[in-house]
Amino acid sequence: PCPAQPHPSRATQHKPPLSSSTAPTGSMSWSTSKKNARTALPVFSILFAATVLFTVAAFRERNRLRFATPGLMTVKFRNSQCIRGAMLNPMKRNVEVLVPSSTVSVAEEGLKTTPSTADSALTTLDKAKNVPFAIDETPESEKPGFLDRDYFRFDDSAEFWLDFKPGEYEPADLIAKIQDSVTNSRHATYWAYHLGRFGFFVASGVLGVLYAQNQGNSPPQFTSQILATRNGGYLKNIPNDVIETHLWNLKWIKDGKFRMPYDMNPRHRQFDPRYLATTTWKAVNEMSNILKKRNNPDEANTDVWVDNKIYPDYYRKTFHFQTDGWLSSRSADIYDHMTEIIFNGKQDAMQRTTLVPFSKFMDETNEEKPKVLEIAAGTGRFATFVKDSFPEIDLTVSELSPYYLEKARETMRYWEENFSRSETPPTRFVQAAGEDIPVSDASQDCVMSVYLFHELPPEARRAVIREVARVLKPGGTFILTDSVQLGDRRVLDPTLGNFEKLNEPW
Repeated sequence: PCPAQPHPSRATQHKPPLSSSTAPTGSMSWSTSKKNARTALPVFSILFAATVLFTVAAFRERNRLRFATPGLMTVKFRNSQCIRGAMLNPMKRNVEVLVPSSTVSVAEEGLKTTPSTADSALTTLDKAKNVPFAIDETPESEKPGFLDRDYFRFDDSAEFWLDFKPGEYEPADLIAKIQDSVTNSRHATYWAYHLGRFGFFVASGVLGVLYAQNQGNSPPQFTSQILATRNGGYLKNIPNDVIETHLWNLKWIKDGKFRMPYDMNPRHRQFDPRYLATTTWKAVNEMSNILKKRNNPDEANTDVWVDNKIYPDYYRKTFHFQTDGWLSSRSADIYDHMTEIIFNGKQDAMQRTTLVPFSKFMDETNEEKPKVLEIAAGTGRFATFVKDSFPEIDLTVSELSPYYLEKARETMRYWEENFSRSETPPTRFVQAAGEDIPVSDASQDCVMSVYLFHELPPEARRAVIREVARVLKPGGTFILTDSVQLGDRRVLDPTLGNFEKLNEPW
């Protein structure tokens, strides 16, 4: 059979031209000269760096005066990882591996949409989750990231992140990289916004740690270790990861893979001081509660408040020690803020890596309004980025938690009312587990999963893969984005087991 040909004008339908007409209301015009943009960027960088340096110095001095700083501890906050995107296509066997950010994201093309093939496709996933945490002793040839090379074609970004070491670049080098990436004022705005997010969420995390100590939920020694880790390697390491993550995102935007993030628009509610203050205070309180359980795991109650058989056994736990697990509006309201703290403000950028293989799918499909299903969509934030770049899709969002599903509906409604640029088919919302999706056989052109599989035990992962194979049309595409595996980033291998301390059982 012949490969699918792009729909007429599809290649340009969703790729915005670099013109001022695509700039959101209230944002800078792209007509500003390259010279002006390059001149403005060092100012943003210097102001941002000065603020961070002042804050870090203040906290370091505070720690030095109040208690001795013990040796540095490697702390794993899921350091910007996100693996894979699996693209299933019964007519191909080659697969692309895409690594965004410090993330590892894979676009895996070429697995037949049949249960038997789905079983064999899970071998790597099983090994990723079942390797013992004496990770340094795992032979390179047995690491899932290495085994992937037998099945998948690696994107340049995957090769880049494999051996990337955060401490390799000096601040001047990073500033030069940012300046080289700026060719118009929209690019400068991108950096100003995302470096600001980085500083804000790092500050939120530090505030949460200090508040937890003040409330007696975290011992001074733990606070010292966290801040010492951040102070000792912070300006050298974390900014490198963040900047490289956004360099890849900006490259893909320039290549027309997806649009500039709509939430850069100053009209977005995240710029409202009242909204920021309320959400940050909730997150700081939640971080204090999480650290209390993290530091006293034997005393932590990981059961959820509701007892029923509607949800699978593995689901009725407080993942990450978050209050109520997935089963409350409180949890749904602060989830995005908490994950941005964990990933130093680049969670959105990591998730947007999924749009790279999705853009390829959109280029190749013949459907005018392809049917797309996102399973385990959480708060629905990623779904709004999908719709913003590809408004023509017929999107179904599924989520098992009714609280998170309601949040997803509210998030999508907010985007539609404030940022939608054109007519778009209505989004459907379905409450369902990934193992039992209430849609017809062979009905979906594309299925996406972002950050689901690392929360599933092996038997549930297999069930979800079989269900995805059932609902996809012949030749359909499955894009899977999830946590980094052993061998995806060599520098992170020694610390991948640390996140289990935050109640990540699988």
